[in-house]
Amino acid sequence: MLIGLATLLICGYVLVLVPLEEKRAGAREKLEADYGRLLKYRGYASGARISREELLRAREELERLEKGVIRQAQEPVAFAELQLRLQETAQKTGLAVLTLRPIKAEKQAGYGRLPIAIEAEGGIKQVSDFLKALDSGASYIKIETLEINNRDLRGEQKQLRVKMRISGLMKA
Repeated sequence: MLIGLATLLICGYVLVLVPLEEKRAGAREKLEADYGRLLKYRGYASGARISREELLRAREELERLEKGVIRQAQEPVAFAELQLRLQETAQKTGLAVLTLRPIKAEKQAGYGRLPIAIEAEGGIKQVSDFLKALDSGASYIKIETLEINNRDLRGEQKQLRVKMRISGLMKA
C-alpha cells in the first residue's frame, strides 16, 4: 500500500504539479515581457505628452509672432500700412522722414517681404529712439542696412542723416 501511495504521489507530481510549474514559469516570462512592453509604451506616452506640450508652446509662439505680420491681401495696401507704421514711429520719436520708397516685394513660403528704403534726419537721441521703437514694437520689422552720416559738423545742433533699408513681413 505504501508503494501504491508513493506511486500515486509521484504520478500526481509528474502529471499535475510539473505541468503547473511549467505553466507558471511560462506565465511569469510572459508577464515580465508584457511588463517590459508596458514600461516602453509608458515612456512613449510620456514622451508624446512632452511633444504635445512643446507643440502647444510652439503654436502659441507662432501666434504671438504672427501678430506682428501685416495682414493685407494686396501688396500695395501692405506697403502703405508698413509706411504708415514707420512714419508714425518716426513722428513719435522726433525723426524727420525725408523719403520713404518701397522696393519690389519678395515672396517666400507663404509670406511676403516688404523692403522699404528710408532717408531721415534727426539728432542722436531721435535716431536712437527710432531704432529702439522699431526693435521693441509689435510689428515684425528687420533693419537690413543702416547708414548714418553727420549732416553738419560745424553747427551746434548736430544733425544726422540716416539711410536705412527696412523690411516688413506680410502674410501672402
